[in-house]
Amino acid sequence: MFWAGSFVIYELSRYRPDIPLGEQSLILLPNLARLGIGLEDGGILSNPQPIIAVAAFHLISAAVLAAGGMWHLFRSSSDLSSAAGAAKRFHFDWSDPKQLGLILGHHLIFLGLAATSFVEYAKHVGIYDSALQAVRTVQPDVNLATIWSYQTSFLSISSLEDIIGGHVFIAILLMAGGVWHILVPAFPLARKVLVFSAESILSYSIGAVALMGFVTSLWCAFNTTVYPVEFYGPALMMKFSLAPFFSDSIELSGSAHTARAWLANAHFFLAFMFLQGHLWHALRALGFDFRSVSKALQTLESA
Repeated sequence: MFWAGSFVIYELSRYRPDIPLGEQSLILLPNLARLGIGLEDGGILSNPQPIIAVAAFHLISAAVLAAGGMWHLFRSSSDLSSAAGAAKRFHFDWSDPKQLGLILGHHLIFLGLAATSFVEYAKHVGIYDSALQAVRTVQPDVNLATIWSYQTSFLSISSLEDIIGGHVFIAILLMAGGVWHILVPAFPLARKVLVFSAESILSYSIGAVALMGFVTSLWCAFNTTVYPVEFYGPALMMKFSLAPFFSDSIELSGSAHTARAWLANAHFFLAFMFLQGHLWHALRALGFDFRSVSKALQTLESA
């Protein structure tokens, strides 16, 4: 939260209205622009007041979160099973599938509410439409056949109505899944197939983050409806050297890379690192001891 708030202020101090937004090596201002924050007709970022308000909200939230973290670190009970009051019910054991399902269910519901909030924002406030170069309200088109058809061609989505409709569908799935996991304990088959431990839960979580990072990198690199050209620059090209990466398709004079190149490559390489973390913790959850590798190498050297 602190990084988001402070970096918005930093990018705003560097922003130049005479250069296209996508060619200024910015990341956060283009994201605010596509939500219609600070925009006027023609897709020009010319109203800094709501942008500063967003930055201030993040900075204040960062202070509140930091204070909460310090309180839990120094003042609250280190063992919630012996805590007084309502805090006691938040105690859990990593090997307890029922309690883990309760926690997972609440997380899914909050994610569903976040998706719902975005839908309501688009319906009543509006988001940027690159075809009109203006902010407009969007009424979701919740056509399940259309949403299903985008599974293998999501990069070609060019309708804001379909995008918001997809968020409606996702919100319903998340909240329904949340209620399910709160009410229904893990099936016996899941208890046999899945490992329930702190290490395994961590591996599942960062594996999911890795998947979302790879999907987002592709989406950002090639889709120009969700990531308008005015704010991110033209669609990218994928190239290979020591590793795959996304490259700008135009020559830039004022900056090294477009906002699209920064964002797509950052997501891709962070996702790659998360994938390595997933494999590391998954192997540890299965009982593999990485210290045995160094011991084996030492044995080979001595032999």
